[in-house]
Amino acid sequence: MANKNISTLEEDVIALHKVNETFFNVCFSSPPNMEFGGNWDDVFKSPVPLVRASHLVPLLELQIVVIFVITQTGILLGPSIKDKSGKESLFPLLSQDAIGTASVFGYAFFMFLTGVKMDVGMIKKTGHKALTIGILSLVVPIICGLLTAFACAYVFKEEEDDKVFFVAATHSLTSFAVVSSLLQDLKLLNSELGRLGLSSGLVSDMINVIATSTASFIRVSMGTGQPIYKIYGDIFSLIAYILAVVFIIRPALFWIVKHTPAGRPVKDVYIYAIFLMVLLSGVLSDMFDQTVLLGPFILGLAVPDGPPLGAAIVKKFDWFFSGVFTPLFVTICAMKADLSSIGDDRKLLTLDIVLLVVTFLSKVMASFVPSLICKMPFNDALAIGFVMSSKGVVELASYSLFHDYKTIDDQTFAVLLVSVLIIAILVPSMVNYLYDPSRKYAGYQKRNIIDMKPNAELRILACIHSQYDVAPVINLLDVSCPTGGSPISVNALHLIELVGRASPVFIAHHIHEKVTFNVHFSEKVIGPFNQYQLNNQGAVSANIFTAISPSNIMHEDICTLLEV
Repeated sequence: MANKNISTLEEDVIALHKVNETFFNVCFSSPPNMEFGGNWDDVFKSPVPLVRASHLVPLLELQIVVIFVITQTGILLGPSIKDKSGKESLFPLLSQDAIGTASVFGYAFFMFLTGVKMDVGMIKKTGHKALTIGILSLVVPIICGLLTAFACAYVFKEEEDDKVFFVAATHSLTSFAVVSSLLQDLKLLNSELGRLGLSSGLVSDMINVIATSTASFIRVSMGTGQPIYKIYGDIFSLIAYILAVVFIIRPALFWIVKHTPAGRPVKDVYIYAIFLMVLLSGVLSDMFDQTVLLGPFILGLAVPDGPPLGAAIVKKFDWFFSGVFTPLFVTICAMKADLSSIGDDRKLLTLDIVLLVVTFLSKVMASFVPSLICKMPFNDALAIGFVMSSKGVVELASYSLFHDYKTIDDQTFAVLLVSVLIIAILVPSMVNYLYDPSRKYAGYQKRNIIDMKPNAELRILACIHSQYDVAPVINLLDVSCPTGGSPISVNALHLIELVGRASPVFIAHHIHEKVTFNVHFSEKVIGPFNQYQLNNQGAVSANIFTAISPSNIMHEDICTLLEV
């Protein structure tokens, strides 16, 4: 590279890239050019867009457009496709740092939003069934996978057995975000199966975070040769960060919630401050020799889920990062996979396939057997086994990350990516086939006024969407003329759209009198119905419930309450 003066506004940056086991330097200008280097006539006349590699910003925009045209099929843009003339023009080496950074930035915010939607306090309320399934669905496949890995490594005399153990361990993990996304897509979030899957997934994911962080420290200490004081410094720094999040940032976030008037939006200055903290948390976690994803995720857990703060953050950022940057990240991860490498090492390929099958089946059984012991129906128990074995974007990100760290080779990464694709197709189909939430209503065909006994209590379910529905419903109840001889029982269900959290909520206010979560949203419903009961003592009994769930599956909460 020729010598030249470097100004303060523009300088050459040297990046080290590897292609076909060959390392070489690539130079590009920083900051990148913000406009095209030609006119649009030249662009449309060319078989491939004439955007110079030095014009990184417009090239990045064009790459995003192409990726969304070929939605989340990064394999088609990766090294598996041999004709690379167009790809080299659209995805040159000079642009890979820019698009890679953009995709990781988006995925870091996706993990932050995942943490925001998670209610860690739900672990305390988790029953023995969910706790058992969450633990066993992680521990059993890891044990079975490692035992199989030891046996296969001994039989096949595999030298790179550390890669084999990695496949066994990572394929045994369960992600709450993937489980939640699956249940939401299948419209099962507020079903009995969905609530059990969410609780079990949360327990398993919390163990995942601890295990993954520990593994990262072990990888750094064994693979980089850093001095012991640096490793201990990283550990203490991470612990200090977690303590700061728990005892400083989280109380500050609750202060924001407390000082936001009911029904009023959170001030934008708080939202932007949290945005900056997410960026800083990614930098700090990288300094601790952790992934840039851990810091944002921990910060997300500290944000109070639901309205007003959690809902405001999700409404402002979720559509952009989950809808734009996460598909971009998935595509970039898939672009790294070279399917043609599958079969290069047939012995290692056999080991990978055996381990994937063993860990998947053992994970299904580890969730299936405890469910059967808890007297769940056979089909429902098998369905929860498949739910806990689902794979998605989180697993793909983990495999891509360890591929970048050279923990796994190209062939193993390609096999893992294909396994995620197969499981992502298989699991939803099996859950749909095994679990039918409507069958539990089959025995309630005669619950109507015609089949009631004379002078029996008339039980009415009143659905309330807002405080303005209360008065018309009470007026309608008055028309029934309740008396001591012909009483009515009113179950008032306040329906609230689920925003800013992943788990639906169902509150029976006459049972959980001390519950304060979201009571201020229902207090204008609770008060009038309690007063209506007092005004008609002996003739009217009223029970008030609050259901917080996605609008497209609110009917499940209505039907569930009708069963009572």
